[in-house]
Amino acid sequence: MGDKGKTTTLRVKELLQEHKQGEDTNYNRLILQLSNREIKVDVLVGLLNQLQASAILLNSDCEELVVTVLKLDWMYHEAKVQQAYMDLVAAIASAQTIYLHHILQLLLSKLSPENLVAPSKDKKVLSGSITRDTSWSEICYATVHSTIQSLLSLVPTLPKHLMKAILNVLPSISSPNEVQVAFIKNLFYVTSYLPELRKDILEVVLNRITELDVHCPRGEIFLPSNYDTDADSSSGEMEDMQFDMDDVSGRTDTSTASADEPMESSSPRLGDVAATLDALMFSLLTYCKETCHNKKGEVDMKESRTFIPQLFQVFGKVVLPTHASNHVQYCLFYVSSLRKSFADAFLDYLWKKFVDPNTAAVMRQSAASYIASLLSRGNFIALGIITASLELMAKWIHSYIDNQEMSSRIRQDVDIHRPFYSICQAMFYIIVYHYKDLLGSEKGHRFVMSLNLDRIVSCKLNPLSFSLPSIVNIFATVTRRYQVVFCYTILERNARVVELVGDTSSGYMRQMSIDNPLGTFFPFDPYLLPRSGSQFIKPLYKEWEGCGISSSTPQTKQTEEEEDEFRIYEEHLQEVPLGLMPSSLSAISPGFMSP
Repeated sequence: MGDKGKTTTLRVKELLQEHKQGEDTNYNRLILQLSNREIKVDVLVGLLNQLQASAILLNSDCEELVVTVLKLDWMYHEAKVQQAYMDLVAAIASAQTIYLHHILQLLLSKLSPENLVAPSKDKKVLSGSITRDTSWSEICYATVHSTIQSLLSLVPTLPKHLMKAILNVLPSISSPNEVQVAFIKNLFYVTSYLPELRKDILEVVLNRITELDVHCPRGEIFLPSNYDTDADSSSGEMEDMQFDMDDVSGRTDTSTASADEPMESSSPRLGDVAATLDALMFSLLTYCKETCHNKKGEVDMKESRTFIPQLFQVFGKVVLPTHASNHVQYCLFYVSSLRKSFADAFLDYLWKKFVDPNTAAVMRQSAASYIASLLSRGNFIALGIITASLELMAKWIHSYIDNQEMSSRIRQDVDIHRPFYSICQAMFYIIVYHYKDLLGSEKGHRFVMSLNLDRIVSCKLNPLSFSLPSIVNIFATVTRRYQVVFCYTILERNARVVELVGDTSSGYMRQMSIDNPLGTFFPFDPYLLPRSGSQFIKPLYKEWEGCGISSSTPQTKQTEEEEDEFRIYEEHLQEVPLGLMPSSLSAISPGFMSP
């Protein structure tokens, strides 16, 4: 072994056979030689080529040698070293599948910038020089993807092993912004040559974004104006951090921002988690856009018909059961905006979830919240879809009431009738958001009257008592002014019941706060992340415009007492945020929030 050239060309196979017989002297010397960072290029290439020719001998007894070879900094060498390394990896993966998982983990680890170190100036990397348009990391990523693709023809089971490796090397949630973004972008690129993994990769990505989302409450997205970087960060109140999305630069991706370009001092500063969340949402929404469009910028129906059902499945598994998310669900909001049929498909998916008696009640409630929020907040939703959805809801509600009236005992219980109360609240919410479109014309007024809202609000199940007061009060104001239904008598009766019952278990306010955890969940409340929001969401979003009703609105003759009563509620609408009565302040609904 004294002659390195001789070792390279003649002895590798022999020393592997010696190792198999228990003689490890030359075997250990080979490991040390490969570990030497100063090894000559020609010697290294020779060793790699000889190991490739002997790949059949590299069984589990040679694990230490194989691991040493796989850990070589092959990307920092010139092209012939990298080619020899990739040929060896392919030979090992083909001949010794026991190492496949380890190979994939090492390759995937290079898709994260924290595992890449820029080469020294005297190193020749790859087959060409680094240009201004191509960063060192991008060259490394391209090499890794090329290597993985070369393994596909050799190892049919590679996709299954690849997903396991991805989960093992996925950066932690506390990793820096640029690390997580780079890895997620590379995962999206994997779907371009392994489309069968797209659903699984979407699940990994949405899981990560959801995890960040629930750890980033709305009140902690922006740092307080008096935030001290040397002190522990604290969550600021939303009232102190309101902003105009048009004035925010939206540059939160530190991997693309210039270090010499400070953020405007007047712009709110994102917290670290929020910055990462914004960057990942930008990547996710960009991927959705590119997947659903062809190179001409037109909607690609063929690709979309495959992609959207996969997105629905992952949404149903990861996002729908999650209560505290604020932004991740907007990937569905955006996709729904691309084409009317996409919005119809999403609403159909949610409706089937809601009406399925085998679905958990809390999931059915969540589905109702998504339906209401999408129909209310999407400015791309046609009025025809809204009226069709309201009609569908009303038919289900009336059918439910019919079935309950056949029972000798009707009990007002949110646990028993959770889907019913949820869809009633959804209906009230949609009508409040679109009352001008629905009630501003004679035709629309006739349609709303055909829903028979009077029967719904006055039924023995008493849905007004289990809906959020913020929604109920505005709904009562609007429907009273347009002479659709009179709710105040029921509201006053419910209020008296609450006063009598107090804090006992039968008080609806207590039930809503304890038994109805999704009572204040409106999934498409204002999107606060600046960069992804300004580009993808804001143009599609309908803001809450308030419920100021014009005094010129036609109305039938009312008694003086009724006018006085209505004026009292109108005054509440002006004095209390979101149209709440003073007794309802504790139940302010985020469903009417504006940024």
